Amino acid sequence: MKLTRLAALVIVPAAFSLAACSGGSSGVLGNNVGTGGQQANIRFVNGSPDLGSNIDIYLQATGAAAPGAPAAPSTTNMPYGETSLFIAEPIVAYTAIVRAAGSSSGSTALAGLACPIPQLAANAKYTVVISGTNANGHTCRLFQDFDYTTTPQYRVHDAASSLGASIEYGTTNGAAPAAFNAANVATLGSSALASGAAYTQVQPAGPIPNPTSDPVFVIGTTQAGGNIVATDTLDAKSLFASGSLTQPNTAGSLNFPNTAGTSLFAIDCTPASVAALPGVQCNSGAALVGTFDTL
Repeated sequence: MKLTRLAALVIVPAAFSLAACSGGSSGVLGNNVGTGGQQANIRFVNGSPDLGSNIDIYLQATGAAAPGAPAAPSTTNMPYGETSLFIAEPIVAYTAIVRAAGSSSGSTALAGLACPIPQLAANAKYTVVISGTNANGHTCRLFQDFDYTTTPQYRVHDAASSLGASIEYGTTNGAAPAAFNAANVATLGSSALASGAAYTQVQPAGPIPNPTSDPVFVIGTTQAGGNIVATDTLDAKSLFASGSLTQPNTAGSLNFPNTAGTSLFAIDCTPASVAALPGVQCNSGAALVGTFDTL
């Protein structure tokens, strides 16, 4: 497929217009399941705009007793758009249970979100995005994050059911956007509620051109003839710190100090759900949010 540069396809207010409007083990030990030894790191994203409240995420190891508290402090009272910290956990299979923030550990899962999580692998990194809407159904989208290999890089997770099976991605610094190519594709994460669900691999992209000039992340869709039209964008200044909705990157430079790279998430949205998130837009039912990674 012949892919053209975005420069001729996307026009930016100063840059473009929107269609439709590593490694380490610094995670916190979560459930204390098992007897120690090998561990993996797993994190969660609240990517559903209509669960009705902030959420608590519990993580129950297969065969273990039901947990009495959320998996970690950063999976407690999670607002829409937030990404938890990575949590170090034993390499077993789990069920992730999503409950209304502050409800009891025995309360009913929101929207039926008791998601089977396939067995983790030693030293691997995983992301589970709470995804979907009342209209199209809720699920947990499964990803495995591969290690950053240079700086600055980013990892793109397609968890927006409104965008179809895949998105294209790239960056721009306000001039000509970086060219898209066949490698710049993020596949929709597999649903934990589907039979035989497996992790969707997320390889790092980059390095980011002109990382000190406030780069902008771009996602889009492939049109007839190989043309690519931007669906959404996110300025580097609008990235969140992991475990919060704080946007500390006032200079817009990447890599941000003491971080390994940047994770981007295409998630379902409504205009109301993103209203309190500076720099985040809802276009074609999807929003682009990002967080600084520590792993």
